[in-house]
Amino acid sequence: MDKPSPEDEILTRLRKEIDGLDRTILEALEARDRLVREVGAVKSSKRVFRAGREADLIKNLIGSSDLDPYTIEVIWRQIIAASLNRQAPLTVAVTERAEQLEVARFRFGAARYKTCGTATDVLEALASGEADLAVLPHWASSGWWQDLARMHDEGRKIYISAVTPHAASSGIEDGVVIAPYLPDPSARDVSLIHQNGALTEKPGYHPDHPGLLGIFQQR
Repeated sequence: MDKPSPEDEILTRLRKEIDGLDRTILEALEARDRLVREVGAVKSSKRVFRAGREADLIKNLIGSSDLDPYTIEVIWRQIIAASLNRQAPLTVAVTERAEQLEVARFRFGAARYKTCGTATDVLEALASGEADLAVLPHWASSGWWQDLARMHDEGRKIYISAVTPHAASSGIEDGVVIAPYLPDPSARDVSLIHQNGALTEKPGYHPDHPGLLGIFQQR
């Protein structure tokens, strides 16, 4: 047998180190999963989606690493999504557009997805309890928020709770997560106000502001 070249010896050593790190990562994920199950057992609230906490986590991870921000978010979104579904399996309403399903899967991984014909149908599915959460295009690119404002006028309150993805991406279009409750506060919140037929972004967490349609976390 030929003696391995110096290059082959270096590559073999490096690959063994990578394999060891992969095992360490897997063990850390298993430990995290055990903690998630403990949280689910202790927590009385069924509101497993905490957009504020997620945003702060992603922002802190990105700020403490030299890795590409979008790469960090891709990895942690799947970890967070698995944790959410471990605590309570989620049904997420989306339109039939492939791009929107891609955004929803980016955010919520292997959740169940309820496809609807229109954005109005998505909002109705969430308001009626057929879905736990919803994902729609960013309000700046679509007029569905007017239906949301109408629902609020009718006393049916569901809220814009997050913008996704959090990090800049050239591959996934901007989306919005809608929930039947307001998000928990984050370090950089923006309240979205409906007034005189237009939307205004007001910095800060203002849950009691007249015309509030939601609160999202600033990128």
